[in-house]
Amino acid sequence: LLLEVGVKNKQITPSGIDFHPIIQFNRFTNTNNASENNIIIKAPIEKSFGKMIGINITANADIAKYSSPSTVSAPINNNLYGIAPSILLKTPNVKLNLGVKPTWNNGVFNLLPNLTVNSRLPNSNFSVEAGFKGTFIKNGFRSLVQFNPWIGLPNQLKNTRSIEQYIGLNGSTNSHFSFNAQVALIQMKDQPLFINQLGDGKAFDILYTNMNAFKLSGEVNYTFQEKLSLLASASFTNFSKLDAASDAFGLIPLETTAGLIWKPIGDLQVKADLFYRSGSLYRDSFSFSARRLSPAMDMNLGLEFGLMPKLNLWLQMNNLFNNT
Repeated sequence: LLLEVGVKNKQITPSGIDFHPIIQFNRFTNTNNASENNIIIKAPIEKSFGKMIGINITANADIAKYSSPSTVSAPINNNLYGIAPSILLKTPNVKLNLGVKPTWNNGVFNLLPNLTVNSRLPNSNFSVEAGFKGTFIKNGFRSLVQFNPWIGLPNQLKNTRSIEQYIGLNGSTNSHFSFNAQVALIQMKDQPLFINQLGDGKAFDILYTNMNAFKLSGEVNYTFQEKLSLLASASFTNFSKLDAASDAFGLIPLETTAGLIWKPIGDLQVKADLFYRSGSLYRDSFSFSARRLSPAMDMNLGLEFGLMPKLNLWLQMNNLFNNT
């Protein structure tokens, strides 16, 4: 169950304020009588002082309570509160975000960095972006099941603190072709791993670990006369310095995606997406050594046709390869 309501001003107010508060309620249950109630509140406010200077303040509250047959007497509260004030500086060639993120993770205070800079290279269509950013990734029952539907019922929930340092290049060579590429070093505290249980190995225990990651990612986009758009992206991550396991069990090191949007005639649009995921590591039930699953590939295909103004007919087909 998902309910969400938000408010956004259509235009910046005369005093230069832009706001977009959102409140969301999630209720997630499964067949084992486990449940999680989750309220998320986001309240970003931005005020401009002329064209070059601005202030952004975003308040966040993520409140959750999880219960299961194993936690009936003591449901697990998993709460994140934070505020992120930033100073925004803009010039024709440089954009700066100077801020911090005071965050309370289940009552424990963390002061996270929020620093980014984007600089356009002289006499070119290329920009360099760098950042030093910290964030908390909420590991609730719902989000863990979304990532791995076969987990056993968790008996504890920990949120991942991520500190990322990155640098990237983006731009375009002409009106048709654009790209971005990025390299990042990430430090993670309490990152969940998924270790298959002994026996049939069809359910997974959650193990939290501290670890580092080196990540390379990129995306290219080509558009031809508003009739054809091609997109390709890839992300490779190398995991290291795990303190609670020998390998990054259950995490996917390589993900690639290719997409197509094609308008062959008039009001007909064809959309296709191709996904490739390299296999994650799992624990062999007999030798206890790490082995890697086979990679997976699948495809989505959709058609949309405009019958008349404000009325469209569409067909969407997902996982055409039926890859388990």
